Amino acid sequence: MQEDTLILLASDGLTDNQLLENYWLTNVAPLLSVNANLQQGVDRLIDFANEYNGHDNITAIVVRAKMG
Repeated sequence: MQEDTLILLASDGLTDNQLLENYWLTNVAPLLSVNANLQQGVDRLIDFANEYNGHDNITAIVVRAKMG
């Protein structure tokens, strides 16, 4: 990696039914802010996915890698 990066690793319970693609701006983009609380953000993602895709278990982790 040569620049700051945000990595989202998640099970299919978070990505089923194109959840992330359909709700990118409201649920994922806010995590890109350098001031974002990643724990709160991933908790919100999981809560939203449980409402939207409640049929599956959900696991997710977000990691911010800062370069330089």
